Amino acid sequence: MARYGSDELMHMEHEYGAHNYHPLPVVLLRTYRIPRPVTVRVRDEYGGCRSFVEIMRDLPFEGTPVLSDDEFERATEEIGNICSGRVPALA
Repeated sequence: MARYGSDELMHMEHEYGAHNYHPLPVVLLRTYRIPRPVTVRVRDEYGGCRSFVEIMRDLPFEGTPVLSDDEFERATEEIGNICSGRVPALA
C-alpha cells in the first residue's frame, strides 16, 4: 500500500487537480457469515452498468455477524472520524 506525506499529497492535488474532484462516497456495510452458499441466477435485468441490483428472490437470513457488535461499533466510529477529517486517513 502506498503511503504519502502531506507534501506529496499537496503536490498530487496541485499536479492532478484533485481539489476539483468531489469526494468519494463511503458505504459502511455489516457483513454476515452464512452457513451455506446461496445461488442466485443471473437475469437479463441484472446486466449493464448498475450500482445496485434488487434480487428478485427471497434469500434466507441465517448468518452471524463477521464482527462483534463492539468491533463493528469501533470500526464505524473510526471510519466516521476519518471521513469527517478528525483523523488523518494515512496516519
